[in-house]
Amino acid sequence: MQQLRLLIQQLEKGFSERRIARELQLSRITVKQYKERLLSGGRSVAGLQQLEEAQLSAIVYAGTRQAQPDSRRTDFESRTEYFIAELRRTGVTKHLLWEEYKLECADGYEYSQFCDLFGQHENVKNATMHFSYRPGEVMMIDFAGDMLHYADKETGELIACPVFVCVLPYSGYSFAVALADAKQPNVIKALNECLAWFDGAPPEP
Repeated sequence: MQQLRLLIQQLEKGFSERRIARELQLSRITVKQYKERLLSGGRSVAGLQQLEEAQLSAIVYAGTRQAQPDSRRTDFESRTEYFIAELRRTGVTKHLLWEEYKLECADGYEYSQFCDLFGQHENVKNATMHFSYRPGEVMMIDFAGDMLHYADKETGELIACPVFVCVLPYSGYSFAVALADAKQPNVIKALNECLAWFDGAPPEP
């Protein structure tokens, strides 16, 4: 069903059957059959976007023998929200999630298929927007998620240092510096060092 949703999204973007087949790793014949069934009866792509899964299934699989539910796929899809939440945590990767998944489901998907199915789920759930920038127009600043540490030579204590990052989004040109703390005086000093490094400043809004 996720592939049907992706196919409808790509039809809405005007993609060719060849490109859709390549993107979804389906045969062109399968894409052509799905497209014909979905658009039969004068249905619009925008209208298809509003249909529930049961309605789409009835359109595409009408008159065909329904496959038995794949218990492995059902189990995987029941875990996707958990996977997404875990990936937001620092240090968690898809490979770590897959290893945890395989410990619980010995006959589960292998890593490549795990990533493929998870990627399909992300494409359906996550809307994206493309932003365009002009050179030097915008400078983005933030603190990196992980702190650096240094060891006090006398005590051996590890001291955490916030990492201040500036990026020019058009080029990806970046500046980063570790600060003693995130208080205003150090942030202002870091900004001045950044502008000196970039040899310029973005225009005022």
